[in-house]
Amino acid sequence: MPKPNHATDHLVFACVIRIFAVLQRVYMRAVAYLRPARDCRTVFGALVHCDASDFIQRRIRFFQIFEHNLTYYTLGRLREGDVYLDIGANIGYFSLLASRCVGDTGKVIAVEADPVTFAALRNNLELNGCRNVAPLNVAATATECWVSMERRDPHNPGANIITLTNSTGGIRGVPFCDIAGEDLARVRFIKIDIEGSEGPILEAILAVLSDLPDDLIIASEISPGSADYVARFVAAGFRAHAIQNIYTIDYYLIRAYLRRYGETTSVNMVPLDQYDPVYTDYTFERASGPRRIEAPSQYRGAAVAGSVN
Repeated sequence: MPKPNHATDHLVFACVIRIFAVLQRVYMRAVAYLRPARDCRTVFGALVHCDASDFIQRRIRFFQIFEHNLTYYTLGRLREGDVYLDIGANIGYFSLLASRCVGDTGKVIAVEADPVTFAALRNNLELNGCRNVAPLNVAATATECWVSMERRDPHNPGANIITLTNSTGGIRGVPFCDIAGEDLARVRFIKIDIEGSEGPILEAILAVLSDLPDDLIIASEISPGSADYVARFVAAGFRAHAIQNIYTIDYYLIRAYLRRYGETTSVNMVPLDQYDPVYTDYTFERASGPRRIEAPSQYRGAAVAGSVN
């Protein structure tokens, strides 16, 4: 009996996936041309108004999800009554997710600096009747200041970067503690995605750790300029993991297929104690915090119906 050639099998599988990815792209372009925008249902049940020309919204529209690993990690960590701070909320995908998890006794603070994107965020919050979300059209900065917005990619506002400006009347910069305000002691989960500007926020968090919950969780993009914060959070008593978020269409197709078999809630995480340039997204959990990563029962294996066109 001949031995199986696993290398050949893997190559064939990869080729088939690439072909399907090309066909999916053609399909997405055609549908987006015929109907550029529509309201779509996410895997966790929220409605999001999606413009197919936008990088993030296009994935939500056709796959009902964005950043699989961070989505299921967040679902497995947030609890009823938590306060979730979303710094770099974009159109509100993770704010909507958190809103459903923390419930009426919890709170979400959604921070988005770009005025255009902030308008889309507010529209999505209103679309879902989110009364437990406080949207803030400010930039998270080290000190009170004014900033300007640089748009690097017209089809991906999530890639925008902010720069300090001496003129008033732009976008207001607000320090971390002022953003959290009276909820500082209750902020249990902080998500940071602000395109390389995370350093001052991470510094501010380290400065007030004694005022934050013992089971604090942080999910942050870490740029090379902020690399030392990984080791600093580990030294401060946190468990650090790299969390991989993949954006290619072939990956989204594979995860969509696995959802049919209830294997969607797995989270790909790598434990480490220092920055690894292979990864851009990291999570930090205080050592006294929970170890088990598991989505709530209502989301396990869920294949929530959503728009695919």
